[in-house]
Amino acid sequence: MDNSSDIILKFQFVTDILGTDDVKMIVLSDEDNAKQFIMICDDTMAKEINLRLHRVPVKDMMLPEVLYRIIQAEGEHHFHLVIDKLDNGNYLARLIDNDTNSTYTLRASDALLFSIVSGLPLHINRKLFMMQSSPFTPDGGKMGVPLNSLNIPMLEKALKEAVDREEYDMASFIRDELKRRKENNDMPK
Repeated sequence: MDNSSDIILKFQFVTDILGTDDVKMIVLSDEDNAKQFIMICDDTMAKEINLRLHRVPVKDMMLPEVLYRIIQAEGEHHFHLVIDKLDNGNYLARLIDNDTNSTYTLRASDALLFSIVSGLPLHINRKLFMMQSSPFTPDGGKMGVPLNSLNIPMLEKALKEAVDREEYDMASFIRDELKRRKENNDMPK
């Protein structure tokens, strides 16, 4: 598989989203730390990622590590991980077996976890990265998240919060995104 047009992502950090306890932001950057790519994950996934980063010994008995060891025991395979789709506010990735051309779709946050467990680089489609990235903020200061990367419940919550804070311009953008998804049948009516 030719992945020369893909960008390799570097994990930077996981951070809280102001006003919510159950959702986190994962910040990734390109190799030059020029641009950042932010994806949303639940608190459980954030804990799984942090567990691997802190090298807790029990992690070797956890499912991702065990499955990766099983894959390795099956013989030489050449895999490629790429985030290449945004669907209804969720980034999707593919785990591709370059030897068999088998493709497995997974959440982008799961692809990141697999990348950390396996050591495989995590790529992103260049066009998607250019559309969804912003300048890298190494200190984790105020970061923007593209509205199209939020799922419906997050958008509805953000709309309510924007109205409550009397940020009507922002509320208008969020309302328009919800309307666009409804018109495109991307959300339940």
